Amino acid sequence: RDLSPLQREMKTLAGLLTRMAGVIALALFAINLLLRADDFADTGALVNASILFAIGVAAACVPQGLPAQITVALSLGVGRLARENAIVKRLSSVETLGCTTVICSDKTGTITSNQMTIVAAWVDGRSFEITGDGYDPSGDILEDSKPVPDAELEQLKHFFQHGLLASNGRTHEPDEEHADWYAIGDPTEAAFMPFAIKAGLDPQERSEVFPV
Repeated sequence: RDLSPLQREMKTLAGLLTRMAGVIALALFAINLLLRADDFADTGALVNASILFAIGVAAACVPQGLPAQITVALSLGVGRLARENAIVKRLSSVETLGCTTVICSDKTGTITSNQMTIVAAWVDGRSFEITGDGYDPSGDILEDSKPVPDAELEQLKHFFQHGLLASNGRTHEPDEEHADWYAIGDPTEAAFMPFAIKAGLDPQERSEVFPV
C-alpha cells in the first residue's frame, strides 16, 4: 500500500534525524576521547565511557514523544470529522484528506438516481426536446416547446428505431422489488427504450420484425 503524505514526511524526518544523531555521536565520541584522556588511567575504560556518552546523546536527539503527539493530533481530526457524520477507518486518512486539493467521486445513487434519460435529440438539422423522468416511458417529444405531430414522428421513426435496435439494454415496469421503472442490461443503452416509446414505437413489435 502506498505511503500517505504524512508517512512519507515521517520517513524523511526519521532518516534526517538518524544521520544527524550519527554525526553528533561520532563528534562527541572523538571530543570525549581527547578531552578526558587524563581522567582515565585505562584506555579501554576511556573508550567505553566515550561510547556510552555518545550513545546517550544520540538517543536524546530522537524525539521519543513525536509518534504519540502525531497520534493525538490525528485523533482530534477524527473527532472533528465524526461530529460531521464522517467515519474514518485509518488515522492516516485524516492527514491525507488535509492535503487533498481536488476530490473526484462518483455520486451515483446518492445525489443522482442512477437512471439515464435521453433529454435531447438532433435529427436532420432539427432539435428536439424529450420530456419525462428516468426510465418511465411517459413523456413527449417537443420541437420549439411544442409536441411533434404523430405524422412527423412517423417520418423520423427510422432514427428512433436505430437506437432501439442497437441497444443491449431494456427497461422493466415497477414490480415488488422496484418502485420505479428500472433498467436491465446496460443502463445507458436502456435509455433508448423509453425514448423510442415516446416516439410511438412498440419495442416488442420492433424486436419481432427485426430479431437480433
